[in-house]
Amino acid sequence: MHNQNESQSNIDTILCKREQCLQFVKELKDTFVNEQSLLQNIGNLERGDVFNKCLEQIKKSKDYLIQKINNFYFKFEAKVKQQIKEIQESRPGQFNAINNKILMMIKEVTEMENQLNSNQYVKYILQVNKKIYKTIYQDNYQNNQNKQNKYNKQQRNTNQKNHLKINEFQDYNNNYQRSQNNEINSYSEQQQQQQYTNSQNYSPNKYDSSKQSQISI
Repeated sequence: MHNQNESQSNIDTILCKREQCLQFVKELKDTFVNEQSLLQNIGNLERGDVFNKCLEQIKKSKDYLIQKINNFYFKFEAKVKQQIKEIQESRPGQFNAINNKILMMIKEVTEMENQLNSNQYVKYILQVNKKIYKTIYQDNYQNNQNKQNKYNKQQRNTNQKNHLKINEFQDYNNNYQRSQNNEINSYSEQQQQQQYTNSQNYSPNKYDSSKQSQISI
């Protein structure tokens, strides 16, 4: 029939398509098998000690950092304690002295309060006002002394700066004068040398000898 109609048979083509389909299906099967194998490997990893090793590594890193931090603060704490000890040893009794002074002031103020609450409060009012005035006077005197000392220090600094400026000006003036003197001396030497040269070139003896030689000729 195909020969009569001069058409080519499709048997070979169908067989080829069959082979192509089989090849495609086989490749799909291999792909799924590989995926299953990878999935199986992941399951084995989860059941194995890989994650445990990762956790152990994290724990080691954490312990290392904690140790470093503890060592740093241990040294820092020891340094601060040593500084506190040195301060306490260099100022023996200073804190106790300040505390005792404050206690005395509290006692004195309490006594003043009791006196003002007594029947003879008028007399004690004068005493308290006298102490207050004395305290104010001492504070003002101390403030004035501090201001005066600050002003004197500023004046000394200003005088020192002015003195330095004067010395700089004197040094500059001396250097300028030396430079001018050197230039004047150099100019004088040049003039003297020029005069000496001119005197040699225009000497009368030289002129007479030249004239006599002409006469003899």
